[in-house]
Amino acid sequence: MEYRGHQVFIIHPDREFLENAVGRLRDEEYETFGFGEADPLSLDRHRESVIFLYTGSGSLQDDCSLSQSLKDDDYDVHLVALGDGNPDDCFDACISGSREDLVAGILDYLKESGARGHRQHVRFGNLVASIATFEFHDRGRRYAGVVHDISVRGMSCTYMPEPEDPGPRIVTEMHVNLPGHRCTVSGRMTGRRRIAGHIIHIFMFDSETPGDIVDDLHDFIYSSLSMKLSVH
Repeated sequence: MEYRGHQVFIIHPDREFLENAVGRLRDEEYETFGFGEADPLSLDRHRESVIFLYTGSGSLQDDCSLSQSLKDDDYDVHLVALGDGNPDDCFDACISGSREDLVAGILDYLKESGARGHRQHVRFGNLVASIATFEFHDRGRRYAGVVHDISVRGMSCTYMPEPEDPGPRIVTEMHVNLPGHRCTVSGRMTGRRRIAGHIIHIFMFDSETPGDIVDDLHDFIYSSLSMKLSVH
């Protein structure tokens, strides 16, 4: 199974810092979520995670208690302190300094620990899910189907029905109908494989996809991931 990488949680009471840090990490394609305070129930314990915890409020005893409770539950987690001081051995590392120092330190830690995994882009869905629909026209013929998973770089999909000729490999105007978003993208079909009796096609977006479309894709991906996270 392909390694998906770590989920990243930043827990910090400063909303401005939190939004900036989460945005920076998401731009770097780390699967990142932000919280104003620690809530162990919000963590997906089926995934390996990194938690960056602000230690400037509360007590070290409380912070270590959180760390111990997570590890006692066999949760595969790295706990990193954000703030000045010399945290106890309950933390795997400590990052201190200005706001920019903290964000830079977080990025360095994630890079060194290989937290992105083998995939270069955060995605939502899987090869058997149906999360959206797509359609495009070529030479007077309509092609349509369902989207299985998607990132800001591309998606996997299935034609419905599968045409005898899968159509052009280059698509200049494909409409992707995501819940809450309708995106028009261009790109090319780069390959296909058969899974559970279905032919799965891989569609890669053009590298110059407009920024507003990238923003819409990120909004959909993270709203979907957040909703999935809330049910754990």
